[in-house]
Amino acid sequence: MARRPLLRAATAAACMAPGAADLTITIASPVAGHVYHTGVVFPSAHVVAGPGPLSDAVLAAPGDFELCADGDAGSDGAHANAACYGFHAFFDELPGLKLEAKALRAGKHEFRVWLRRAGNEPALAEARAPYAVGTPPRADTILAMHYGHDAALAVVTGGEVEAVIELERLPGGRRYEDGWSIVERYTGVAGVEAEAARRVHLARVWAEAGRAARLATGRPPDFAFGDAVCNPMIRDLSAQGAAGLRIARDAVDPGATWHEVDHHASHAALALFDAARQLGVRHPLVVAFDGGGNDGHTLAFAGNATAEPSLTRLSLLDDAVGVDFAEVNFANRYAGVAAALPEVTRDQCAPAAARAAGACARCLDDWPAGRMLALAGKMMGYSALGTARAEWLPELRAYFLGRKHDVVAPRHPHCYTFPLRALANSARADRAAQRDLARTAQRVFEDLVVDMVSGLIARHPGRFDGVAMSGGAALNVLANERLAARLDVPVHVPAAPGDCGLPVGSAWLLRRPSLTAAVGLQHAGPLPWDHALLGAYAARLNATRASVEDVADLLAEENIVGVVRGRAEHGPRALGHRSLLAVPARGMKERLNGLKKREWFRPVAPVVAVEATDRVYKRRGVLSPYMSFAPALRAAAAARCPAMTHYDQSSRPQTVTAADDAWLHALLLAVAARTPCEALINTSFNARGRPILNSIADALGLLRTDDDLDYVLVDDWLFAKRDDLAAAVVELSGVDAGRGHL
Repeated sequence: MARRPLLRAATAAACMAPGAADLTITIASPVAGHVYHTGVVFPSAHVVAGPGPLSDAVLAAPGDFELCADGDAGSDGAHANAACYGFHAFFDELPGLKLEAKALRAGKHEFRVWLRRAGNEPALAEARAPYAVGTPPRADTILAMHYGHDAALAVVTGGEVEAVIELERLPGGRRYEDGWSIVERYTGVAGVEAEAARRVHLARVWAEAGRAARLATGRPPDFAFGDAVCNPMIRDLSAQGAAGLRIARDAVDPGATWHEVDHHASHAALALFDAARQLGVRHPLVVAFDGGGNDGHTLAFAGNATAEPSLTRLSLLDDAVGVDFAEVNFANRYAGVAAALPEVTRDQCAPAAARAAGACARCLDDWPAGRMLALAGKMMGYSALGTARAEWLPELRAYFLGRKHDVVAPRHPHCYTFPLRALANSARADRAAQRDLARTAQRVFEDLVVDMVSGLIARHPGRFDGVAMSGGAALNVLANERLAARLDVPVHVPAAPGDCGLPVGSAWLLRRPSLTAAVGLQHAGPLPWDHALLGAYAARLNATRASVEDVADLLAEENIVGVVRGRAEHGPRALGHRSLLAVPARGMKERLNGLKKREWFRPVAPVVAVEATDRVYKRRGVLSPYMSFAPALRAAAAARCPAMTHYDQSSRPQTVTAADDAWLHALLLAVAARTPCEALINTSFNARGRPILNSIADALGLLRTDDDLDYVLVDDWLFAKRDDLAAAVVELSGVDAGRGHL
């Protein structure tokens, strides 16, 4: 099959006043899974010396390249003043690399664009210094890192997880990721000069994460870990990524011996061993699928929790349906549909003409990775508003299988957004068509997941005693529910199937956990950063001790209570330790969504004691401690508890046993004795656009500013609204309430 050109440089003078000399350069790849979107503005004041255009001979070998632009070139055409941005060209696609250099004008300035082989090869080699690949760890304690979106650190000793630090909880940015966009967000610096700021920012944030990991596990700030592990995806993407990873590693622990493991193998190890510990399965089918890693984007393994090898790669070629599922990028295709829907994106899609036509034409990779993932989560709830259209199923199936690209936005061959107006056969895609597209895409996603997993089980009869799923695509609770209802073996999804769970899986690849310890990972995060001030906060603000019965009384009176108890959740779901809790009475979902400033169509999740699940749900024996499934409600339960009922009569429950969380389990039983519902509703305790909070200062700040938040419970201390909340927080901690402790 002939390959399409790997890179196309789209150049445009961006938002310039007359006479300005800035140029925005975007690098795009038409190859699924390979995206280069710099969005970097090159001021001509920042220059480096540059050679001539890249020759065909240089293109013969893969490696690091630079896309360069200059202004005010001399009459001889020499590139005397140039600003360059680096990227890494992939191996087998490199021979198709092409670039059409063109001159653009902005005011009085003329720009030229060209490619060149990156310089300073010794620096690149140093950035990619070899890891201790294949070397067994020497120390019992392993520090595990994920560098990328949803960045995280984990400390694992003897296979047991001591703590996980998700970096979004430190600087306050959702789904923390490293890169130019992050530097611009936190420092306000853009363009070439952002590189110096980026290095300083990376070193500071990762050093802070390292200190937090040591603090959370009772180690001194200068404790040296003997062994550490990460995966090479970001390192291999670009010279900039390689340099950033080395900065992060050195900031966390410069003396550790670093090991390297694969991205999806880490996802798979997490799913395998967590399923073994929680469900008792020993030989599950393991599926790891997301938007991409160093080893692909959809992989399947035969798991063995008791012997080596723990993971044996399986072929995903299914002749029965004519699909090689290894080539299907479930996550990016799904998010691409979400990016086409104005109600999901809050009309933040370009250009204006596309919005007027009822569909976004903004490319998926125009969104930061964290925002893209958020769009996918929103579309899952939004899809309940629509109806799957049978006549659209073939087109959307072809789209998910990579056999159809968007023709609405032809400027960019890597657009995942789907041609909605063409589907609707109309000049304008109305709200009904938008909602039906979401539902139809969700249906196709589910169908493909069921086909993939069912086909694997059929091709390996009797081999698997369960199914364990991980990767960001495993967060699709509707697809998980269809599998759980269809299969004769249990289905398990860990608490952190996304990339923030990679560190634990990476560590378990180096050192297996014990299968006899059934402690879950849902509360593996740290204590509140300012937990030592709890007694002082309680005394200063006249907080009162509250029992389970006291809290049940407040909830039965339809108060909303923000709960901060013990260690934080690990993963994207709030599971009772950093939660907003309420009874599922009529109108309470709207109050919670208003408090969070969320879209009106977003559901809230019920929390149900495991003893009540068969009375609440149609599917018997629902076990969902991490909100991984979406069973249909019984009609009587839906009528009694309207706030926990989504538009399609489903809900995404957290089931709780006394072993999972004794306090929350007791609270559920106490609420059931006071109300018609054997459940609470729960959403994460955070302000809009912020991560789940991890400081008492933030919790009290929201109590002060949000009218619908009635109380905050920190451990067993109950805080009520007071006029001096902000002053007390500043007095005790020196932090403005609501602005974060760290």
